[in-house]
Order: sequence, then C-alpha cells, then structure tokens
Amino acid sequence: MLRVVNRNAAGCCAAHPADVISVRAREDDGGRAWFFTSWRHPVAEVERVVDAVTAIRELLAGEPGL
Repeated sequence: MLRVVNRNAAGCCAAHPADVISVRAREDDGGRAWFFTSWRHPVAEVERVVDAVTAIRELLAGEPGL
C-alpha cells in the first residue's frame, strides 16, 4: 500500500487530500493486477504507472475522472 498526499492543495489549516493506493487482482480483467483507491475504484493496470500517477493526481486535485 502507498499513501499519497497532495500537499499543494489550496487552503490553510485543513487536511490535505490523500488516499491509500493498493494493488490487487481485478476480477473483471481476468485477475490481472491493478492499482485501486481506498474506495476500491480501479485506477490503472500495474504496468501503466504513468496512467496511474495521472489519475491519482487528478483525483487528489479534485478534478473529474475517477
């Protein structure tokens, strides 16, 4: 598991947006390994690290996507 935090989020004295990312088998993709959010939302296949980083950055910036 990896805890990811957006320390650049606007605002003072508030918790920074964060999530814990894990890797687990995605059953609807033949059991292949995927990154998942703590809400069990699939992010990207583990081989697609750049896609995962982009999606997680968008998530923590409050941008639509996941």
